[in-house]
Amino acid sequence: MAVMVLGLPGCATTMRYAFDDHPSPCQDISYSYGGTQMDSIMLTDSLFDDDGDWRLSALLFLDLPLSFVFDTVLLPVSIPLDWDAHQQCQAKQSDA
Repeated sequence: MAVMVLGLPGCATTMRYAFDDHPSPCQDISYSYGGTQMDSIMLTDSLFDDDGDWRLSALLFLDLPLSFVFDTVLLPVSIPLDWDAHQQCQAKQSDA
């Protein structure tokens, strides 16, 4: 129960870390503020898409500030992950 309660605030941030087992090193969404980025992208898509759902927009709007706070707390973890991904992407591009 405690894990569920801790995972609810900033659920986009939780998704960014929990379900990204083998990320591509050259991906578009970084670890630093990745949950906030995901919320912003999905919120924009749901608001401006013709078949967007207002209920999803409302949930994303509520999750956005929570993801921002959770992303800020996780900066000591996300900055080294971003650095490693950047180094791997550089090596991958130089090999190609």
